[in-house]
Amino acid sequence: MDSGIGRSMDRISNLPDSILCHILSFLPTKYAVGTSILSARWRYLWASLPNLDFDDTLYFDRSKARGYTRIDVDPTFMNFVDRVLLLSDAPCLQSFRFVRYAVDDFSLVDTWICAAVKRNVQKLELRYVIDVPVKLPSILFTCKTLVVLILERGIFLEPPPSVWLPSLKILHLETLEYGNEESARKLYAGCPILEELFIERYLFDTRRVIDVSVPTLKRLKIEFTHDGESSDHSDDEHANQEVGYTLVINCPKLKHLDLEDYVSTDFCVENLSSLSSARLYAGGCIYKILIGITSVKFLELSDSALFFFSTDCALPTFPNLTRLELDAIGDTGWNLLTEFLECSPNLEVLILRKAQSFRDTGKCWAPPRRPPNCLLHLKEIEMRKFNGKEHQLEAIEYLLQNAKVLKKMTIDCRSSNMKEEFGGFKRLVAFPKSSRNCQLDLRFSAMLMNANLPVSHKIYHLGSKFYGDFGWNLEIGGGFCFSNALTQPRSS
Repeated sequence: MDSGIGRSMDRISNLPDSILCHILSFLPTKYAVGTSILSARWRYLWASLPNLDFDDTLYFDRSKARGYTRIDVDPTFMNFVDRVLLLSDAPCLQSFRFVRYAVDDFSLVDTWICAAVKRNVQKLELRYVIDVPVKLPSILFTCKTLVVLILERGIFLEPPPSVWLPSLKILHLETLEYGNEESARKLYAGCPILEELFIERYLFDTRRVIDVSVPTLKRLKIEFTHDGESSDHSDDEHANQEVGYTLVINCPKLKHLDLEDYVSTDFCVENLSSLSSARLYAGGCIYKILIGITSVKFLELSDSALFFFSTDCALPTFPNLTRLELDAIGDTGWNLLTEFLECSPNLEVLILRKAQSFRDTGKCWAPPRRPPNCLLHLKEIEMRKFNGKEHQLEAIEYLLQNAKVLKKMTIDCRSSNMKEEFGGFKRLVAFPKSSRNCQLDLRFSAMLMNANLPVSHKIYHLGSKFYGDFGWNLEIGGGFCFSNALTQPRSS
């Protein structure tokens, strides 16, 4: 019996080397090498791994670490990396990941990076959480096989005069220090097929102008944070805002833009006619971005983005926009909603994420003078955090009455006051709808159903749903809960 169990448990050792190496490649290299003690069959399998992952957090005592300061690590880590690279016989490295919280010998690290480049590495990820930034070896900037390059923290980016990365498609630059204003542009210029770029900045980044002019770029994400990783930078932030930051984007093939930037004071956006989707969490001159991305099909705007939008500036027309997602948008939010309806003639999906945060200024909802063209195409509306305010109900009533082909309106009431919530619900069910196929879905809290439903509105339970005798179905707590298509519970 015992021998049978042993044979069954050792079935994995009979798999081909290629499969076993593939399995081991998902482990940090420390644990992959550790399998060499299992048996003679496993002793040198790790040496053929195409993926190497060195993370010194697996070697030091986390209880001794304090923030991101220099800490003591197991000295065997350096020897371990050196020995693995010496014994590794993989002709091509698919990935090389190196995370270091303390560096004792920078020249040795350079040697490891050079070894990865000479092994035709395809993906290289370097992260240094240290006090003194590391300068990268020049050989890295002429690696012909590199497809993905991720540089994070503790790195001083100063490319050599000659940069040529002919295979690089994905580049991440996260909280780095730069030699000068031209450092990043020099790097971009040496990447002839670059398609994806992620830039994370913080206020210690001294560059005043960030110029992303990459003719091949398809996806761009930028995050510009206020605080970075240190303590109080309020004085530095004030000084930086006085000087001003400028963001320039010139990418004729860009498809997707994700921008989170509350620090830049000026934007220059051009040649974005190919842009399909944009997520804007930004302040400052947001209007300059909007007029440069009128070709988008999907647009998501934060409350801060619309807070900084000047009411003196007319919205541009978005002829291709089919999906619009707005966060809570401040004092002028509902007026801006009206403008967006008028300027988006082909809109099909409208999402308002924080309806209860839209402030009531006495003129929150001003319906368009005439029904905008988008109401001939609008198919789906979702309003989250609804709380029964008058301007919300007026907007819903207008949309239901004028959206000719509306298929579904979803209203989430779960985070609101129960009394206002139920009062609004009673009005909602009575609103006339222009679209005969419109389904109205409401999301309620269980507390509302227990406390506020009148006795005449009976609730029937059937499976995971609840059905009412006045034309709606309910799923308590988490799901859609109102459908005017149902009038009576169906038999099981």
